Amino acid sequence: MAESVVHIAGPDIQVGAQLRQRCAWCGAVLLDYDLSCVAVPEARTRGPACGPSAN
Repeated sequence: MAESVVHIAGPDIQVGAQLRQRCAWCGAVLLDYDLSCVAVPEARTRGPACGPSAN
């Protein structure tokens, strides 16, 4: 039987084009994006924020 792991999502941190989120308890990386490689539809860039950095 497989064990399940529960993570407590910490705040996402953005430095330049790098966006990362870690578990607030154990420090495991939950999200790791290079935003320069993320495509966003052109029509959405003029409106409200969208994509991984839309917090």
